[in-house]
Amino acid sequence: MSKNSQIETKRILPLVLFIFLLFSSPWFLILWQNHSLINLKNEKKLFFRNQTFVEEINTLRGEGKSAANPLLTRVLINKVTFWAGEAADRYLESFDPHYLFFGGIDLKTGDTTTGQFHILFLPLIILGIYEILVSKNNRSRRYFFTALLITPLPSIFFLSHYEGASKIFLFLLLLISATYGALRLFRSSKILAVIISLLFLFETVRFYHNFKVHHPRKLIEQLYAIKTK
Repeated sequence: MSKNSQIETKRILPLVLFIFLLFSSPWFLILWQNHSLINLKNEKKLFFRNQTFVEEINTLRGEGKSAANPLLTRVLINKVTFWAGEAADRYLESFDPHYLFFGGIDLKTGDTTTGQFHILFLPLIILGIYEILVSKNNRSRRYFFTALLITPLPSIFFLSHYEGASKIFLFLLLLISATYGALRLFRSSKILAVIISLLFLFETVRFYHNFKVHHPRKLIEQLYAIKTK
């Protein structure tokens, strides 16, 4: 292989791996199929004036008044502190390993028995994050981890927990780290990289088959069970 060909391969390979991993991602396959069902404008927002919010605050204040100083209860339990606590829950949910890799997919009608990424992504993401950590490019490292902290922020404004569409930028960022890990794997052992690629293909086909064939049947069975009760 000529030197120019090697340079061209180095340029194209990251893009090829990213696209391959993108189309292997359960969240992307579900989003591709159900994008018309997702409208963040129609999702209930986590605002101070939300009635459920107000009722929960009043309930907690009522319980707190009987056991503590009423003024202290009012200071600790109010719309600001309550919203901050709920927002923090939704922010941290974005990094929940179970949600990401084992049972978090929804994006409206997707199966919830699979994570946003299947389990084969986990070692690639860990390896990719390690590669970024030890990188000599301080600017890229700083940008990546800053973005990692910022991208889950949109999810704190939605009332529903584990709202997937608001986390798409986070998923893309994790996909970039998986691409770094895949590049390291490819350069270390091409045979192992081929084996992992075949496993990815198998897992992707299995997931897509379950989503298109078995999951609709489960939904029909659940609806039938509800109607016959």
